[in-house]
Amino acid sequence: MKKLIGHIALFVAIVLSSNTFAYDFQTDGIYYNITSWTDNIVAVTSGNNNYSGSVVIPSNVTYNGVNYNVTSIGNYAFSNCSSLTSVTIPNSVTSVGIGVFYGCTGLTTLNYNADSCDGYGFSTFQIFWLEGCNNLTTVNIGSNVRIIPRNFIRDKSSVTSITIPNSVTYIGKNAFEIVQV
Repeated sequence: MKKLIGHIALFVAIVLSSNTFAYDFQTDGIYYNITSWTDNIVAVTSGNNNYSGSVVIPSNVTYNGVNYNVTSIGNYAFSNCSSLTSVTIPNSVTSVGIGVFYGCTGLTTLNYNADSCDGYGFSTFQIFWLEGCNNLTTVNIGSNVRIIPRNFIRDKSSVTSITIPNSVTYIGKNAFEIVQV
């Protein structure tokens, strides 16, 4: 039994000491994981969790001569990046993970351009859980967006401006559930 406990303790020590920010490559300050080698698809990931300033996610990115389509943002990709001030999400993104902007205290602007997106946050259809984004004041929705799903934004932030273009034909239940701080 002592030997088994010793092996478990060694395993835990190795896991805890390993780099928790695994990514496949980095280009122009954005970290990516390859999610499909056959279709050349990548997801934005947390990298070394050092995103700052204004981040514009491209629709596609080239790495080692291979062009990849950016179709998702992984779980906690930007979480706790306190120096991140704005993020622009392209229309190629169709999936957003859990806690993507959690604790981004410096985030002031979110530019969302994706026309269709599945979210995995607090509820099945939630896209952005913005807990801790106390300086977020502006959400701009791109002119190609047609549908705003239910629970699109659910947060406790200081959002004061949401731009909804004429292209939007459907807004889901509780799409903008914002509790002022």
